[in-house]
Amino acid sequence: MKKSILLCVCLALLTTAFLSSCGDSTGNTSSYQYSITEGTDGIDYELNETGDGYIVTGFRSIDNELIIPELYEGKPVVEIGESAFEFNEFDKITLPRSLKKIGKKAFFHLVSYEEDGLDTLIIPEGVEEIGEDAFWFCPFKEITLPSTLKIIGERAFALNSNLNKFILNESDYFVVKNNVLYSKDEKELIHYPAGIKKNSFDVPSTVENILDYAIYNNPNLTNINFSSNSELKQIGVYGIACLTIEQIDLTILKNLTIIKDFAFSENSLKSITIPETVTSMGEGLFKKNASLLVAKFNNTFTALPNRMFEDCYRLTSVTYKNSALHIKIVNKLLLLVIMLLKVVV
Repeated sequence: MKKSILLCVCLALLTTAFLSSCGDSTGNTSSYQYSITEGTDGIDYELNETGDGYIVTGFRSIDNELIIPELYEGKPVVEIGESAFEFNEFDKITLPRSLKKIGKKAFFHLVSYEEDGLDTLIIPEGVEEIGEDAFWFCPFKEITLPSTLKIIGERAFALNSNLNKFILNESDYFVVKNNVLYSKDEKELIHYPAGIKKNSFDVPSTVENILDYAIYNNPNLTNINFSSNSELKQIGVYGIACLTIEQIDLTILKNLTIIKDFAFSENSLKSITIPETVTSMGEGLFKKNASLLVAKFNNTFTALPNRMFEDCYRLTSVTYKNSALHIKIVNKLLLLVIMLLKVVV
């Protein structure tokens, strides 16, 4: 009897030890026992302000496989600092489960010369924040996001031309639908991967804000479609700029008020109409739309923003609903005529 009790106690202790060493399946890493202490040579570290963890600050190596350890000098590696690995060449990246934050431009502009190098990136459970431009211009095809993620900085995944898939388990802050990344309530369109091979994209009616570089550099898109009950209010910098987009009907939008710099630049639009609800327009909205023939402004404004039609070589017609702007243009023409007359006299 005593032997049976002793055996049960031992089994219980072993089970508890095993579970605590593995963490749990929900992404809670608080009980996970960090053990990976050997990382790639040449990684620089500094102690964080609270003194309870290390920040990766730089990299001095030509090793193509990057392994960041969970522990350094007995303390967890909790953050990858700003620009720590920018402009580097890697074939594989392994991030530690101790990680909480990936800083601004941490992996900015990475390359891989292996055929399948850097195809996938797994951001481990426990990471809560990804900074601005963190993975700008990288070759990833598939990115797995943790359920613990709370903050994604602007342009975090911009110019990933091969990216076609996000994987995300249940999250309180974000959602992935048809490989497109949104805020949990689907009011913000965060990123439409450039590697998705579809000609048309229907923006969900719930979206209020298309973030900077959200729909950018996808060579397959030709049409962006909005519904009549769309809640869209703002389009960010380079928000819809994909070289091949030929058609965007903004007139259907009843709530659009802000269009930021270069929002529709580098497309193949043939015509565009700005709705009367728009109160703020950034510069260079239609820059490098070489196919643009007709532009119409139904909104009221006092001056066209700079570089509005830069490199729009085929533009033949611009109409606007704005008497104040019309008067300014007429006055400039009259002044020019007067100056010419004075020269002749």
